[in-house]
Amino acid sequence: MIIVADDAIPGAGELFARLGELRLLPGRGIGREAVKDADVLLVRSVTRVDAALLRGTSVRVVGSATSGTDHIDAAYLEGEGIRLHTAKGANAEAVADYCFAALAFLKRGRGAAGQQLKKQQSGGRQSADLPLGIDPERVSIGIVGMGCTGSAFYRRLRGLGLSPLVCDPPLQEREPDRHRYSSLEEVMACSIVSLHVPLTHGGIYPTAGLVDRRLLSLIGGGAMGEPSAGVRKGGAALINTSRGEVVNDGDLKAALRGRPGLACVLDVWRGEPGIDRELLGLAALATPHIAGYSRQAKWEASCRLFAALRGEEAGTPVLDSPGFGNKRRGNDGDGGKDEGGAADAADVADVAVEDPWGLPLRYLDLPGLSEALKAGGDFEGLRRSVAERTQFGAIPLPPGLDPGRRRILAGLGFGADLVAIPPVFG
Repeated sequence: MIIVADDAIPGAGELFARLGELRLLPGRGIGREAVKDADVLLVRSVTRVDAALLRGTSVRVVGSATSGTDHIDAAYLEGEGIRLHTAKGANAEAVADYCFAALAFLKRGRGAAGQQLKKQQSGGRQSADLPLGIDPERVSIGIVGMGCTGSAFYRRLRGLGLSPLVCDPPLQEREPDRHRYSSLEEVMACSIVSLHVPLTHGGIYPTAGLVDRRLLSLIGGGAMGEPSAGVRKGGAALINTSRGEVVNDGDLKAALRGRPGLACVLDVWRGEPGIDRELLGLAALATPHIAGYSRQAKWEASCRLFAALRGEEAGTPVLDSPGFGNKRRGNDGDGGKDEGGAADAADVADVAVEDPWGLPLRYLDLPGLSEALKAGGDFEGLRRSVAERTQFGAIPLPPGLDPGRRRILAGLGFGADLVAIPPVFG
């Protein structure tokens, strides 16, 4: 079996060489000539997989070390009988980490985060009118899309005793009793709205351009109420970790310019890595598509693809591969914890006593990353700079914490069991 793989997939050489002849190439350099005699193609989101790449080749299996598949022409693969495996859900906890870091930024707006917010949004607006703190424990939170990432975010919010509204019409049709669903308009009227939908252009529920002027006008209005009233009560925010194309950029820019109390946290952009500089300047936080980036998420994705290929070859998918389970959990290959684990626990103890919500930003510095991107930092370079970050769940909770603090930190994701993720292939 000949396997062509993106050389940036973690552990590719260690894992996939076990299964056949392995050829590693830069993802952006994978072309038809490189895969013409390959049986398996393993990619990341930087490689477009469609008829132009695969027609006339011997590829029968495609694996993507990603949750999203908008870089893959799935219809073409299905028509040609080519099997597709993805790492759906592997980055869910990493995305939840990002969302909680964003919430921490919004919550701490009256302190250092507020100064950062004023600095980043003051262009074209009066800084005195900017939101000075949106406390997620005191306002309504809405989640649009209850797939892997939306569900991970939802579970943590529930762990904190919060009751977010959720909307997912396709899921509601399939599993009407799984959640207490709200309408899209009700969810968009929450003070904080987080987007977790795939990018789709067709079907009954297309998401391309979903969040437009009408839906943006609802944010912060409270259950179908007057939007401006919600904003006056203390600000409102939109968080987008799904795809940039889900939001109408022109409408979002108009909303941000026209509503001083509205903030947005953007990790995804239309036309990445070339992004809209005006929108970049208006965003309260702007990051280079890193929400799902973490060491644990990348290893989880690699192991899922390895297991899927083992299933192709031997008929039985194997989720854990010998010697790699520790890396998926955030440990080293010898079963020991990451270096600095004890120091991390001590750090958690020090901060947790005074401000548990300060921890997410300590371990995921979104304001610093945003400032670097706004200052002209290279999108791909900044993205690579955080690719090895440690997920909150791999940072141990110290002994001796009082139950209340422990509950909050566990709700934020610290010390959680990262591998309680079902094996999902395809």
